[in-house]
Amino acid sequence: MLELGPDEAVRFRDSGEIVRELDVRDAAALRQVQALHEAEGPGIVRDPADWPRLLALPKMRTLVARRGARITGYLVDSRTTNKPGILEAGGSSWAVETLVGQALRDREQGARVPVALMRTANVLRAVLVDRLGLDWTPGPGGHTMVRISDPRAFWRAIGGRGAPPPVDRRELASAVFGPHPERWVHRPESMVNDFPIPLPIPPLDHS
Repeated sequence: MLELGPDEAVRFRDSGEIVRELDVRDAAALRQVQALHEAEGPGIVRDPADWPRLLALPKMRTLVARRGARITGYLVDSRTTNKPGILEAGGSSWAVETLVGQALRDREQGARVPVALMRTANVLRAVLVDRLGLDWTPGPGGHTMVRISDPRAFWRAIGGRGAPPPVDRRELASAVFGPHPERWVHRPESMVNDFPIPLPIPPLDHS
């Protein structure tokens, strides 16, 4: 997990957009944020009714960058105990860069702000790599729990041919998505080339 401090805010350029906290009662603004999130690529499909709650949980705020009436970026900034730091972002790279800088400037001196980095390509990772010059990759599997209820149906759904590898459901999940760092598993010979499959699940989507 990458951590940043308020003193590092100067490393992120301000694009000049207006930064405000999202009013989740603004349906039009909420739709724009939802569109930016979905444009990021594969991920958890959120029920539209969940959006206002997810973006305004206690001790959590969503910052948006505006250019005129258009929202060009958003960033979820949390001070909760179980989901701290910058949880997700979306939009243009310059807008996200502006929002990262603002979120850091708003923290008290000496604070360390965790930044959630997904295993797949996304705009937040791209901005951090560009401005800090380094890349960070979570360990295989991360700490996401995945359950496969029907191995045959699952195997067909991901394009597998024939029967799934002869392993139990737990080992199949670890072979497909990557094992927990403390519980390594043997990957069957038939799965050595195309696995693990990155599984992008933002912290906001799971408790």
